[in-house]
Amino acid sequence: MHRAVYIPTQIINFALIPPQFRFVFVSVVSLGWSASSISFENATLTPLIVIDTYLSIVHARLGTDIVEPVGY
Repeated sequence: MHRAVYIPTQIINFALIPPQFRFVFVSVVSLGWSASSISFENATLTPLIVIDTYLSIVHARLGTDIVEPVGY
């Protein structure tokens, strides 16, 4: 987990959560963190996949080399 999530989670965990539920609390936060990071990663990769697919189709139809976008 990232520090911005991990540190507040542990502060809340040790200050407010009973000992028998600490593992469950951290597990739920970790699951949420993983799901959100995967979702964010997929959202940022989707436009690149679309551009790459489009360039592949255009290249196949024209049979020429296409200059890829800057920063791709």
